[in-house]
Amino acid sequence: MSSSPDGYDPEKDAHDSYYAAVEAKRLRGDRHWTQKPPPAWRIVSPASRAATLSLAGAGARVRRMVLAQVRSEAVETVGIYRGDDCMAVVYFGRHGWRRREMALSVAPEAARHMGRLVRIAQLTLFAMAETHLIVATVHPANLAGQRMAVLVGFRAARLKQPGVWVLRKERHMSSILNPGKAAKQAAEEQKQQQAIANDRQLAELRQQDATSGASRRNPRGRRLFVTDAASKSDLS
Repeated sequence: MSSSPDGYDPEKDAHDSYYAAVEAKRLRGDRHWTQKPPPAWRIVSPASRAATLSLAGAGARVRRMVLAQVRSEAVETVGIYRGDDCMAVVYFGRHGWRRREMALSVAPEAARHMGRLVRIAQLTLFAMAETHLIVATVHPANLAGQRMAVLVGFRAARLKQPGVWVLRKERHMSSILNPGKAAKQAAEEQKQQQAIANDRQLAELRQQDATSGASRRNPRGRRLFVTDAASKSDLS
């Protein structure tokens, strides 16, 4: 109902005018429509508990572990949002004064925006790598996690414990800026490692031969064969 004495309702008039303009555009064949701008990306630290639990899954044990990490003072959390939707939550655990262990929870809807997430991770982690050692644990069966770790700049560590990855900023940036040089350097390193492995294997074989030669005993009894047949005078 209108409150004006002449019965004019400005809200109803604006509503009707909008739809009248839309109908006129449709009748004349205009297909251009103003599209909504894409949602903006933003980073929130610390991440809210609602965001961390939304990516923790339905398992009670995992949800309790996530809540314990969020409440811990030794763990820092970062939420990556696209608009109002949380795409990922990053956890940084402090181990000593220099080492930072990274863990990541990714929403299923973030698969289409993996390139943007990788770029955000690079910009954040490369700045942290100036003063900290960034490590991550990726299960050997998690192939998708290993691919994402390689794209960010992590490399598998040569440790007895499998699944430990270390952020290598210099090697990753050199492979991006000069891939040919990085490939030649990797091939040269592999060649040197192969040469060292070959030398070690030859040394082990020589040591085995020396050991077996030193412990060899002289044959007992008479020799059945001689090198010079003319010197043999009997059939014994």
